[in-house]
Amino acid sequence: MNSKHNILFLHLSKTAGSSLRVALGNNFKQNERLEVYVPPGTVKPQPHNPNSIMHYVKNTYSSDVLRNTRFFSAHCFYGMHTIFKQDFKYITMLRDPIERIVSHYYFTTKTNLAVRSKFKTLEDYVEKQTNQHNWMTKMVSGTWTGDLDLAKHNIKENIAFCGITEMYNESIGLMAKMFNLNLNNEIRNANKDKKPLGQGDENIKKRICELHSKDIELYNFAKDLLKSKL
Repeated sequence: MNSKHNILFLHLSKTAGSSLRVALGNNFKQNERLEVYVPPGTVKPQPHNPNSIMHYVKNTYSSDVLRNTRFFSAHCFYGMHTIFKQDFKYITMLRDPIERIVSHYYFTTKTNLAVRSKFKTLEDYVEKQTNQHNWMTKMVSGTWTGDLDLAKHNIKENIAFCGITEMYNESIGLMAKMFNLNLNNEIRNANKDKKPLGQGDENIKKRICELHSKDIELYNFAKDLLKSKL
């Protein structure tokens, strides 16, 4: 079943996005789908940078491919829609910032030798991997500074649907109804190596909250907005 709308999936890492990407993509024909996932470090996700995912797509794919795309997905900042002539509905997912950054640490240290060598502990990663600070706010706002007001505005006005990982079933249920999509709720790419924080980890939780305060506020804003729609 095809959606009535073209969908641009703003894929934030470690938010159950891989599961949703597959479910969304299955609603479109193969030649209507453009899912751009390049090796880490190949391009930067933010818009306007000469080495960004936006420039990569513009310089890699033909005008025919871009024109025929009805479903686009990538680890990209808000703003990717500007390279297409057709209209898209943005969909994204946010996750509890503490859970997301812990999951991201264990995932990247498992899959990326350079990261594993650079950051020996979760505490070290939280402190020194500054590009991940308020990463969700950066991506949703489309700004490297992480403009919180702009991110909230985008969620309320420019992003057609913002789901919540901790409310995954509720999110995809409402999303399916809103966009006439056939979605399943199978969670893919689950991070089995992630070690959950416990009662003895209050200091690291507190530090994540301090360094990701914008993400926490944005997450709560989006969660309240989702709840109001259910």
